[in-house]
Amino acid sequence: MSSRLLPLVAAALVALGALTASSLRAEDTPVLLTIAGKIEKSNRGQMDAFNDAFLKFREKTFDKALALDLETMSKLGQKAVTAEAEGWGLAVNFEGPTLKDVLDLAGVADKTVSVLALDGYE
Repeated sequence: MSSRLLPLVAAALVALGALTASSLRAEDTPVLLTIAGKIEKSNRGQMDAFNDAFLKFREKTFDKALALDLETMSKLGQKAVTAEAEGWGLAVNFEGPTLKDVLDLAGVADKTVSVLALDGYE
């Protein structure tokens, strides 16, 4: 079984070269990862109650954020990890960028982060 390890794992600024934060994703592409907080690079404004309904439901707010889509995440360096756990029928393969690379892309200086997944896991 194989799946992409998407959000909160990403890759080197070197891989993105001289792209500016505002050019990291097209406006009409689905967002896979939103990074907010003490970030240096952003490509969107404050939270929108309608478009960010999941974050509103979870009572999260922000003034600016970096929104990343699949194309941008794919341009970051990719790492592969195989996970096995007792009770799982098979090993599971994940692939995606590293968290360090995603945080570097957003210009996060403080490496203390909190993560909120779509299933509500924090």
